[in-house]
Amino acid sequence: MGTIICFGDSNTWGYEPLSQGRYRPEHRWVDIIGRESGWTTVNVGMNGRQIPHTAYEIAEVMRILDAAADPDPKALYKLCMKADYQIVFPSGQPGETLSGPILFWILLGTNDIQMNYGYTAEKAVARMRNLLTEMLFHEAVSTGKVEIRVLGPARVEVGPWSDARQQMELMRMGPLEGELCRELGIPFTDLSEIEIELAADGDHFSKTGHRTVADFMMEQLRQAAGEEEYHV
Repeated sequence: MGTIICFGDSNTWGYEPLSQGRYRPEHRWVDIIGRESGWTTVNVGMNGRQIPHTAYEIAEVMRILDAAADPDPKALYKLCMKADYQIVFPSGQPGETLSGPILFWILLGTNDIQMNYGYTAEKAVARMRNLLTEMLFHEAVSTGKVEIRVLGPARVEVGPWSDARQQMELMRMGPLEGELCRELGIPFTDLSEIEIELAADGDHFSKTGHRTVADFMMEQLRQAAGEEEYHV
């Protein structure tokens, strides 16, 4: 087993619309995977995050990759603690290092469509192309120490956060990201293809939705490893 860095927005962070706070750890998909899969997970979710496209935002991603490529086995752990990224160890106890291999999962795109007037799936995927290109040139990725996986955004409902046009653009985004990832040789998982229960706002995962995503992604891990049993 190894470490999974989950880089995303509010659905990675674990935003709960009812309280306008955060779901408890036992209800967040990243934490569930960390407790049940045997992999250590690092939650790098942030409410409102769009696909990194400014120099500052891309530098944040590069800092994570720098730490992953550092020969000091504690470097990534130290960065996560300093940046207050939540780490979930399978044992439930804090550790000193984050073990390899290291997977870097990116679940973004919803806010790009929702927060930019008239934004299209093509524009959001262009941002993702720029980010992935930068990452592919980084030593941590080019040497195989870190493997990137893109997760296509989940479906949303028309409501407070999305109108019908935005809903359609998000549905179009998954196939376009899939084409991009095939071109770049990056693993891709489209969350829009599975039924994920949403909270009342029609945008954020419910507790059941978080469980569904966790189970689905643990199955992806099992298939990738070719193992019959992945729980610990």
